[in-house]
Amino acid sequence: MGALTVLADTVETDDAGGDRDRPARPPRNRLAAAAGTHPDATARSVLTAAGELLARRRDHVPQVAELLVRAVDPDSGSDALYAALDRLALLHRGRPVLVARTALAYSRNHGVPRGEEEAATRLAAAGRLAEDGGLAHGLLAVQLVTVGGRHAGWTGPWRTQLRLLRRHPEAEVRDAAYAEVTVRE
Repeated sequence: MGALTVLADTVETDDAGGDRDRPARPPRNRLAAAAGTHPDATARSVLTAAGELLARRRDHVPQVAELLVRAVDPDSGSDALYAALDRLALLHRGRPVLVARTALAYSRNHGVPRGEEEAATRLAAAGRLAEDGGLAHGLLAVQLVTVGGRHAGWTGPWRTQLRLLRRHPEAEVRDAAYAEVTVRE
């Protein structure tokens, strides 16, 4: 973490000056990529710590989002999953395009629920995110519900949560929820 602290502390001065532009950032976050798609508890804690450290610098929010997405443990229980997704949503306030990308990245990284217990955990977290009423929370909730609902064949609780999201206070959340079709007619 020492090297990462030095990097984070020098971010404010990473402009190369008048003759050059600031160095290009690599398109992939090397730390997140090194952790793989299913990091263990140790890797998740490193990803979280790195994300929280870099989150101090506004120019690194996309990289922080990628770290924190990888750090989420969908098996951690409803409260822990909600806390991790709430942290992600708060990071995205005022960043609607980024939150949409992050929600998709979450789905790519964590896929469909594995079993009924994980499905129930995700559904509960989605409900709590939706209750927040904010755009970032709502878009993350739509993504959780979309993936879980498709996987479950749009059974009762998933369909109910989708209907609630279709009445969300944020228009973008409503639009995303209405874009999901539960029955082809």
